[in-house]
This record gives sequence, C-alpha cells and structure tokens, in this order.
Amino acid sequence: MKKYLIILFFIVWAIFPTNVKADVGPKPIIEIFVEDLKDESCYATLLSAQDVSGPYQAYDLYGQRNIAQEIDPEIFAAFAAYDDTDGYHFMQIVWDLSQEPMISWTYYPPKNFKVLLYYPQSDTYQISDSYQTYAFDSTYVLKQDEEKLILHEAYDYRWELLSLGGRIILTIMIELAIALFFGLWKKEALPNIVKINIMTQILLNVALNIVNYYGGSLLFMLAFVPFEVLVCVIEMIYYNKVRTKMAVSKSRILLYAVCANVVSMVGGWYLAWLIPGIF
Repeated sequence: MKKYLIILFFIVWAIFPTNVKADVGPKPIIEIFVEDLKDESCYATLLSAQDVSGPYQAYDLYGQRNIAQEIDPEIFAAFAAYDDTDGYHFMQIVWDLSQEPMISWTYYPPKNFKVLLYYPQSDTYQISDSYQTYAFDSTYVLKQDEEKLILHEAYDYRWELLSLGGRIILTIMIELAIALFFGLWKKEALPNIVKINIMTQILLNVALNIVNYYGGSLLFMLAFVPFEVLVCVIEMIYYNKVRTKMAVSKSRILLYAVCANVVSMVGGWYLAWLIPGIF
C-alpha cells in the first residue's frame, strides 16, 4: 500500500508543482450590486470597524492621504468628514455609482463594515447597519427599504448544489469506466465499487466546497491533493476488506483504487481549470 501512495504522490507532484510566495494567490472579495438609487449622482464607500485593512488605513484629518486613488477632493472631504456613531472608519476608497452601480473591493476588504452613500447634489448621506463578510467571496445586493440601506446575501446556492451534484456524478462515471478497464464489471465487485465511490465522492466534494466557500480558490487547490489522497486510502482500506467477496486479487483491486483516483483527480483539476465556476 505504501508503494502505491508514494507513486501517487510523485505523479501528483509532477503534474501539479506548487510554488507558494508571499502575497500570492486570490484575496477575499466584497461585491455589492446597488439597486434603487436616487435620480442623482451618488458615491459610495465601505466604512471599516478596524482602522487598518491590508494596505488601506483610516483617514486622519490631521495627516496625509495614504491611498493613491483619484478621488474628487470635495467627495473625499465629504466622506472624511462623516462621523459614524459607532466609530467606523473611512478607508480612503470611493466608488462612483453613477458610472457603475456596483461596489467591488477586491484586495483586503474589511470583514466588518457599513455601506455609506453620499449624494453631492443634495449633500446627504445614507448609511447601512453593520455587516460581516460571510464567505471568502462575499456578494450582496444593496436595496433601500424606507430610506434604510439593506444588504442581502447574493451567493448562488442553487448553482453550487447543481455543480456539486454534477461533479460527483462525473467522478463516479470516470471511476466506473476505469473499473471496466480493470475487468471489475461483475456482480461480485461492481456493487462495492459503486457504494464506496458514492460515499467518498460525496464526502470529498462537500469538503472541497466548504474549503472553497470559506478559504477561496488557493486554499482549495492546496487541499485538493491531500483530500484526494485521503479518499484513495479510504477506498484502498475498504477494498482490501471486501476483496474476497469481490472475487478479485489484492494487487489488482488496490492498483485500481490508485489509478481510478489519480485519473479522477486529474479530471477534477482539468474541470476546475476549464470551468472556474464549477467549484
């Protein structure tokens, strides 16, 4: 068994070499689609509960601007002068919603924030309650309810369930095709192969979905291989216990487990590259 795991490790390492460097990889994102805007120009910012968020810092009225973003001085001054009752900070980043009704903070956004809108023509503000990010990529829809700003989570759970089911079915089909190649399509072996694959693929794909949801694509990629190796070990242990019932030799069933998981793993990586939204 150890020999097969060593072979599997070097195959995966050769196919997917990973170099990890400081500040490399995807970062958390906040995206807010704004609806029901007033019929006048509007600017937006996110106020942060913390005074530092990545390279962004709270504006000091007695200091210097520290973010190189082109912002109209009057608009900047209006946001800098806003005094939040809960002590949330203006982080010196502004979006012109008249150009595009969307707030997209793609580099170290605050985890705890409020949405603040400013209408320069009427010199008025609108402020939301405080919210916390709920996933690695947190997407919201901003609506107005009786002049109050309300954020609604806009994560597409239906698509996630569909893609999850599709990945599980596709992986099981691949492993059954490999079983045919190994001559395992017989009544003694096939039910056990189907049963263990359904169980392990559901566990694997649900676990990877959770990692991707909370940790993002980089953590997903780092977890992919160890999770697949764990699944392979579980299947090898199971096959070794039931191989006499399956009427198959130990070497053949264990070699099948290794090959089937390597092929399905490569297929999963290719699928994630071909259709990024599948995970």
